[in-house]
Amino acid sequence: MPSFGTAPLAVTQQDGWLVGRFRTAAGVSYEARQRLLGQGATAVAVDARPMEFFLFSGQSNAGGSPIVEERRDSHSPFVSDAWFPQHLFTTNHWTGTYADKPVAEGRITDLSPACDHPRYGTLPQTTFMLALEALNRAEGKLGPGYAARTDWWGSQPLDVFLKGGVPFANTLASARLLAQQAATYGRLSRIGAFVFIHGENRGPHTRASYAAALARHFDTLREALSHQGTAALPVLFTQVNQGTTWPRPSGTELAQLDVHSAGGAPNWLCGPMYQLPLAVEIRNGRASAIHQNIPGKLMLGEMLALAYRTIIRDGSFSPLCPLRVGLQGETLTLDLAIPARSRLALDADWVTGRPSGHAGFVVEAGRENVPVSAIRIEGTSRVALRLGKPVPDGPVTLRYALDPQTADLSQAAAGDACFAPSTGLLMAETDIPSPFAERGFAVPKRIRHYCVRFSMHVR
Repeated sequence: MPSFGTAPLAVTQQDGWLVGRFRTAAGVSYEARQRLLGQGATAVAVDARPMEFFLFSGQSNAGGSPIVEERRDSHSPFVSDAWFPQHLFTTNHWTGTYADKPVAEGRITDLSPACDHPRYGTLPQTTFMLALEALNRAEGKLGPGYAARTDWWGSQPLDVFLKGGVPFANTLASARLLAQQAATYGRLSRIGAFVFIHGENRGPHTRASYAAALARHFDTLREALSHQGTAALPVLFTQVNQGTTWPRPSGTELAQLDVHSAGGAPNWLCGPMYQLPLAVEIRNGRASAIHQNIPGKLMLGEMLALAYRTIIRDGSFSPLCPLRVGLQGETLTLDLAIPARSRLALDADWVTGRPSGHAGFVVEAGRENVPVSAIRIEGTSRVALRLGKPVPDGPVTLRYALDPQTADLSQAAAGDACFAPSTGLLMAETDIPSPFAERGFAVPKRIRHYCVRFSMHVR
């Protein structure tokens, strides 16, 4: 008899199906259906609610990179097994499509429990769904069932992903195929969100043109998918990753912040990526780091999952980001938007290395930097920066997590961890336990929001 993935309390046969009865550790009961004669051993939970689909796209950090060195030593418990096999899915013909290859629609004939491929790096879609359902279970609830695919292409500029390109068409195909396969199990479905992880290669764009093209891409895709979701389909995106091969920020991260700040459409910036540790890779005898290691992918999944849950619950979400900045004498004050259930703080135990300036803050006046001598948290949403000397007349700019420090990887081995060259320590720690830390992974014990990279004119 096929396996249900986890042992059922009881199994019956009904009209060509095996039906298993299960109970979670919290005592929540549910049933799952599995084909008596079918392609594999997939069992799908019975639920009147629509199953939710998540469509991932973007560059290599949206997909399965890095590949060999990280996976061999990861000992990840979901390399070939799934935590919630009746509730989290992808398609049976791998987990998505890479580069300019069209989706192999004829080979997709079933859903498959979401787990990682043993030869490839951890997928953000996997850690996102794991975190999403683990947070549900922590509240004594079951999710409606989640499924995801990723259509990605490493190193490609934004224009490759726009309408008319293969990745755009593959995203539409993924949505259609997920719905078809869910229907074979008698499940209704809807698209929960489109998730876009991009920006290392901005192509020919300026800050303004990248922001305009990104917002247009989200609108165009939302319209194309509206028949499977709603006109207000959420788009989740991150502020660009940064690696050691191009240490100086390109301006893309500020363009992405511009899309968030513009408001209007439901385009939700979920946070930055500099706090996500990278895996060192050795290529042609040279060490570099651009892709998240497993702890980084786990934290990315938690960040996206928490943002999505907040959007579904409250109808909106804001990352930890600046609102206003002021200067009085030798004190600069910064007011911030604080995500729900979190408290403003300075990281003292996670991001390693030497952040630029003071904890990531750099104050520029004219052509010189004014040193920051101390940082103080004031109240629930304000940071006060004490400057080391009077500010000269003229324009003043406050930058955060934008000024790179040299990354020395000369002694690094494949699989070693490091952080992006430009980092910061400003964060808001939630009161929500990390589902991955609770399972023994080396990530912060509570989910954190790190402040987005930004540059603001003070005067």
